[in-house]
Amino acid sequence: MRFPPARGAIGKGLLAVAAVVMLVWPSVVRGAEPGSGKPIEIRPGGPDNKPKPDPFVVPEGTPEQILKYLDTLGELEPSAQDPETISQFNKKAMGAVLEAADKIFGGKPTEAQADEAAKWKFGALAMLNRLGDKEAGAKLKALPAELERLGWKKLARVVEGTLLGSELGRVQEDDAKGFLDLLARIQAYLAQGQLGRQEIGLAMETAFAAERFGTETAVAAYEGFAKTLAAGPNQDLASLAAKMLGSARRLTLVGKPMDVAGQTLSGKPLDWAAYRGKVVLVSFWATWCGPCRGEVENIRKNYEEYHPRGFDVVAVSIDKDRRELEDYMKDNPVPWTVLFDGAQESGGADKTMATAYGVLRIPQLILVGKDGNVIALDARGPRLRKLLAALLGAPAAQDQGPSIGLPPQAK
Repeated sequence: MRFPPARGAIGKGLLAVAAVVMLVWPSVVRGAEPGSGKPIEIRPGGPDNKPKPDPFVVPEGTPEQILKYLDTLGELEPSAQDPETISQFNKKAMGAVLEAADKIFGGKPTEAQADEAAKWKFGALAMLNRLGDKEAGAKLKALPAELERLGWKKLARVVEGTLLGSELGRVQEDDAKGFLDLLARIQAYLAQGQLGRQEIGLAMETAFAAERFGTETAVAAYEGFAKTLAAGPNQDLASLAAKMLGSARRLTLVGKPMDVAGQTLSGKPLDWAAYRGKVVLVSFWATWCGPCRGEVENIRKNYEEYHPRGFDVVAVSIDKDRRELEDYMKDNPVPWTVLFDGAQESGGADKTMATAYGVLRIPQLILVGKDGNVIALDARGPRLRKLLAALLGAPAAQDQGPSIGLPPQAK
């Protein structure tokens, strides 16, 4: 959809809404072609004092012509910046957008034109809702049903998913009840129709959000989404479902043993049993991941100080190309073991550690205690140093900052 250029007040307002909408809307936002490059101001008359045509009167025309009108509408500016003028300007502008969108739907639009009209209408209603228009909020919620009545079932599903995604972004961390209600509605939505990029993105973002509401909630979310994804015929979705089950498994690891297997860059199998009696950081990473490369330096500093005390690292690379990984390691050597996780895939069977432990975001750093049981799932940055100081003792004559509590099984 061609949302209006950001130089006009309407353009800026709708783009602010679009920034949220486009996170889950599946089509690509294309910038509008600039008009004269000069904002149009709403004033009583032109230089010759002749009244200007009201720019908020929506013209008659084909869907294509009305979409072009919407593009020019996006360049408008209020005549003054006082609150009252801006408020009246916004109401008139959004009213024109809504009227134009309805005219497009009434004019036998193509699928692409209907998609753009739906985005304009969604954006206008969302903006009015943000401005406190309760009627607009109700219309926004009813938009999927309206589109379905008009025969645009696919668009209706897109809008419904977008609404759910927007609601997900507003859930507060102290509103567990509200999140559980939303989770149930999202799961029902995903189970009702085809699973495309929008639906998969919504499932993943919801699962990530569930982690803020406790392990039990997150595990249920990952397992529920995995079941839905696995039920489809798409092999890629089945692979993602396996990773989601792995995520549920990973979230319950604290206090339990973690098994690590794989092939080192030298082609030898990892001897995980040889690490028993050490505190081990299992680092999931990739050469193309900027935050991962930054975290390597943090790990290196801790390795230099704590390796003599019994700290070690096993890095699990999720890179797809072994040669690229090997070339990278030649230029950026590390003193610990590096596994190429891709070597665990053979004959169509995925036995990778990334799938087994549901690594959907990297870096993922899991700290394992001397007894082989997991201590922490997020041993990143300063937290790693504090955990090591608590487990192995702080290096002499250095300020380690406040101490960190450990779970009972790590003491």
